[in-house]
Amino acid sequence: MGIAEWRVRWKTSNLTPGTKGKFVLTANSAVSGRPIAELVNHEGPGEGTGYVNDDPRQYYFVVDSKDLDWTFTAEVSIVTGGR
Repeated sequence: MGIAEWRVRWKTSNLTPGTKGKFVLTANSAVSGRPIAELVNHEGPGEGTGYVNDDPRQYYFVVDSKDLDWTFTAEVSIVTGGR
């Protein structure tokens, strides 16, 4: 079985005046529902890239955000080879 490498690009903007803003992005297993990785934990406006390596499987993302606009894009590549 190969390894899945995720790259997630994210951006937050439009902070509500007088607040800190919060953006947390987690990748969860679509089978068990358990969190696989916290990809982003950021306060205020910003942008960046998060990475995670894991076995190939179905995922879903959970966003916990307050007082910010946000976007993210997830990209996955499968690296072949056994473990």
